Amino acid sequence: MIEMKAVPCLVICLLAGVNAGDFTDEEYYSLPLLFHLDRYDACLSSTDGLYCLGTFHLTSEQRNPIYKIMQEYSNNSDHYNHTQLHRGYCVSARCPHTAPDWNSTQRFERCAQELVRGRSLRSSLHQLHYCHTHKDANTSFVPDTPQIVFVAIVAVFVVINVIGTTYDLMFKDELKKSKVLCAWSVISNWQRLISDRVHSDPARAVLLPLEGVRVVLLAIVVAVHTGFIHYMLYAYDPRALERMMQHPLLLIVKNGTAMVQCFMVLASFLFAYNILLHSKNHEVTFRMLPKCIFHRYIRLTPVQLAAVGWAAWWWSAVRGGPQWALAREEAAVCRRRLWLHALYLHNLLEPQHFCLLPTWSLAVDMQLHLVAVVLTLALIRMGRRAVPILAAMFLGSCLLNAYLIYIFEWKSMLYVMNPQNTFMKFVDVPSFYHFYISPWGSLPSCLLGLLLANIHFQQQLNGFKATEYKWFVWTYKLSVPLIVGFTYTGYFVQQYTSSVVTTAHTALERPLFVLLFAIFMLGTFNKLDSIFKDILSWRIWRPLARMSLSVLTVHWCVTVVFVAARPQPLTSSYLDIMADWMVTMIITYIISMPVTILIEMPVQRFFTALLF
Repeated sequence: MIEMKAVPCLVICLLAGVNAGDFTDEEYYSLPLLFHLDRYDACLSSTDGLYCLGTFHLTSEQRNPIYKIMQEYSNNSDHYNHTQLHRGYCVSARCPHTAPDWNSTQRFERCAQELVRGRSLRSSLHQLHYCHTHKDANTSFVPDTPQIVFVAIVAVFVVINVIGTTYDLMFKDELKKSKVLCAWSVISNWQRLISDRVHSDPARAVLLPLEGVRVVLLAIVVAVHTGFIHYMLYAYDPRALERMMQHPLLLIVKNGTAMVQCFMVLASFLFAYNILLHSKNHEVTFRMLPKCIFHRYIRLTPVQLAAVGWAAWWWSAVRGGPQWALAREEAAVCRRRLWLHALYLHNLLEPQHFCLLPTWSLAVDMQLHLVAVVLTLALIRMGRRAVPILAAMFLGSCLLNAYLIYIFEWKSMLYVMNPQNTFMKFVDVPSFYHFYISPWGSLPSCLLGLLLANIHFQQQLNGFKATEYKWFVWTYKLSVPLIVGFTYTGYFVQQYTSSVVTTAHTALERPLFVLLFAIFMLGTFNKLDSIFKDILSWRIWRPLARMSLSVLTVHWCVTVVFVAARPQPLTSSYLDIMADWMVTMIITYIISMPVTILIEMPVQRFFTALLF
């Protein structure tokens, strides 16, 4: 206990620290705890137990040195907002003498006020997540109708797979087998999953390194999302997370979010390149438009709806605890917005209310696929003239985004990714919801993928020999160092906050990153470096790459299930996050295997056999 006569000295020292702009550990830990959780199970074991979780906004009606420090500390965008305290209180134990006629929210708010009054502060309830009673915690679980319907749908898929597998085993004549029924054969789909057969067409065989690229990129995405979960939950030592996000090593995350755009480049490249190869022996017209769109829709939708459906009706039921509100609240959003996911509009209509955050990329994928289909079919007859047209469109899309960024004052993730925004799930950050996860924000990547496909196709037609062009060889060799170096330019850029610098960085970040990525892929296709090509073509990548859609869709649920159920604030370090990432990767691939074999593959094969 600090003696009263020592308080003025402490305050003077603390204020000196504030004025100097630096905060020592002693100064920081003099502030009220940012996060706190009472024991959840112990609280609700009592018949009169009441446990509430919420956020309180602090104010001070008089000159309060501690409150001034809190304000000064919170003004730094690299810090949490310490004028808001996040509390999980056992109200029945902490404040048992509150008025009996008050409701749970009033008791929680009055209890919090009593606990900060000693610091001459006032608290007001900013957000209430829940108030649970003993009855809530001990009520027997009874599935409701939507939950039963979801289980029934899963059971139907299992039964159909059993029927298809039985049929496949009973009939040995491969030529006479029904493709519609065999599409549901678990044995057949398992063989497709683990097959290491290389495509017989040399033009398609050169694309083999893409499988390794997809797996590596996806592993990085899962690692980033695992870290996000730590920032979205209660932290035992928030300052450790603040320092972690400011560390130069984390710039590869803050300034490397553009790597998600590589998936957009690959999606449009693979579609356009396959259509171009198809055009060599077949007529390609706009009559293919519905087929191309339907193929993509049926490729993405079953897995996405399976994950969203599970999140909507079963996610919140599998675990519990004081921090499980993260899953409950997101599950409620999933129930309301399932239809938007089915129509791929969830990143456009009220995007701040998200269900399974990573699925924004599926919405953008589908939206830009429409653009890719129309442009590819329109330019298919133009041959090499398509290259300058697509290059001009790529440049035009970059200029369009630069204009929108300047007008609406959007910023890149380098500027808006900080502990407080991440904890609040970017809810009040227009740059995230109106640019980062928007289709127009990813349009340059889509167009670059189409451009890359046409360039590579023309190179093959003209017998292009990359080794004869030294400028191309050196550009390729520099692409990887430049990609790594590019992520660290943020160390210098983030020091400037003028509108010109932020606009330029936000407008150029994604296009420059994917340009370097396109150069690397083009050089790999032309076999300029056997080491990279051999590593990325390793046979172990193939089954993992075929599960990429399921992994992308499922991993968020897995991470939340393992992390958000912890009963106390999280201890977060690089090792903690790495451990959670490794567990997430292992469990996600285990779950993704049956999802791919029982849902994704059979549905695709079924509709292909039935309609085409």
